[in-house]
Amino acid sequence: MELTNKLVEAALTHAASATVKRIATLLSKKTEPRIDPELVESRLRYQANSVLAVKTLLSTESAVSIKEFYCAPRVTVGGKSFVPENSGKFQKDHILIEGVAGQGKSILLRYLCATSIINDGKIAFFYELRRLDPLKPLFKILQESLAGIGIPGNSESIRSLAISRDIEIYLDGFDEVDQKTAEKIDRDIEYFAKNHPFIKIFVSARPHAGLSRNSALVTHRIENLNRADAFRLIKTLCKDETQAKSLQDKLDKHDGDAIELLETPLLVTLLVAQYAYTQKVPEQLTDFYDSIFLLLFERHDAYKAPFVRTKRLPITTHTYRKVFEQFCFASLFANTLSNSNADAVARWALNGQKVEADSQDFLADVSTVSSLINQEGGVWSFIHNSVQEYYAAAYTLSGTDRELTERAGRLAKAPNPSSREQVFRFAKEIDEYRFIRFIDLPRLESLSSPLEASAALTKETSKQWLLAHCTSIEEDKIPDKDGTFFSVHLDTNPNLPLRLFAPSALRKSLHSALAQNTIEEQLGELLDVGLFAQRIVAEVEKRVAPWLAHRLEYQQVILEREQGELKAEDFLQELLNGG
Repeated sequence: MELTNKLVEAALTHAASATVKRIATLLSKKTEPRIDPELVESRLRYQANSVLAVKTLLSTESAVSIKEFYCAPRVTVGGKSFVPENSGKFQKDHILIEGVAGQGKSILLRYLCATSIINDGKIAFFYELRRLDPLKPLFKILQESLAGIGIPGNSESIRSLAISRDIEIYLDGFDEVDQKTAEKIDRDIEYFAKNHPFIKIFVSARPHAGLSRNSALVTHRIENLNRADAFRLIKTLCKDETQAKSLQDKLDKHDGDAIELLETPLLVTLLVAQYAYTQKVPEQLTDFYDSIFLLLFERHDAYKAPFVRTKRLPITTHTYRKVFEQFCFASLFANTLSNSNADAVARWALNGQKVEADSQDFLADVSTVSSLINQEGGVWSFIHNSVQEYYAAAYTLSGTDRELTERAGRLAKAPNPSSREQVFRFAKEIDEYRFIRFIDLPRLESLSSPLEASAALTKETSKQWLLAHCTSIEEDKIPDKDGTFFSVHLDTNPNLPLRLFAPSALRKSLHSALAQNTIEEQLGELLDVGLFAQRIVAEVEKRVAPWLAHRLEYQQVILEREQGELKAEDFLQELLNGG
């Protein structure tokens, strides 16, 4: 983030400065030339302020310091809740910060990293995972970062800093990388954590990213906001005390219990932005997102009348929005939204909406007028991922039934599963019936095929399902003393195989089954062994039974809807006939 002079304010405390001098002195004994503590402190100071500088939905034109609006979240681990005012509040060294869209994971990591530098003199580095070179291991990246602040980037420096617990690493946005990169990063984090146990590591991810299965990390979950949290944040975000009080009063008197919707800091921010413009409180979650495009695209006229920001394209705000929706949808398939990728996606979106215009003009307009997307270092990004996901969902639902089915099929192949699932959650709230009929029901039918929705899960039906979805069966390379684990890999979720255990007495039976030439023969032999059959059916049932139950539920919803439509048609015909 580009810093302005106004933002470069936070200096290291005396204690932090003394810590940096101690670190430089200690490391200088083991290296030549001597480390310049003033240089290290200067670069750490700049780094801390860079990490603190962010654009928000309330400050889209220039970056502000997180300290201007930061409200520490409540975090839960092991059933206990606490407020992390600094990194020292975390008792473990390798920490996964897990939270849903908009809960402030990135802001928390940025705040912890910057305060560790400013208050404690830690050698702390903040990385956005989507911006890292996926071919470089974390250890190499850390070495380069140390060299960048004036500390030798070698193994001895890292070892010394780790032993004295003076180094911390913050890895933000595991859910923002594609599946292949995520698997590599997952392995790299586990390897790094096990080989450097005294280096404090923080990683942020959404719950569905699957990183909580990493045994090296202890999962800490950000809690939803309660009324007191939301009101505290409103007071912080509203520069006008009268406006803050007015908004709080409206929330308390709202018939629809709008306060219950304010589960995340992002939603509170959207509410504050919208209320300043409309003096209204949204009725449902999607209203927050639905209004944000118009709010940010037109608010300059409302706030700075008679000033009107010049737009390059002679099209309406509604058309800008339709192009932006299509742009958001296509951008889900780009691992990195580079200048060339963004240009190609913008051209596709403009053509899709039959708008004859320059793609660069469109990107410039959306960026400079609304700041919903921004370009930095040759890469475009959204002001928040959930904005991209909401408008992608809106585009998905905007077509005919046939187009919706086609778009849902494309989404199923999106490289980022976490973003895809968030798009589907938004789609469900925007239009639950069409989501059920054209997105979720076909998805569940595909996952549970070839079984009927009413099928009972027996040994035979479990075998039918496995034959359709099993891609391989593999024994773990390192057996347990009491037996061995093996995995049944599935195309329904390549990262989540069925995990089964073969006790020592059945190890020969397992080896005999795996020696067969085809998956059908392997499954057949495994299911002929009573204990294996029992456990396989149980695991299949845990996986497939909820899908079958939802299919039955959805079929009933569709049937009731169709019956209601027939009754409405009969009533209309009766009216037309003068009945």
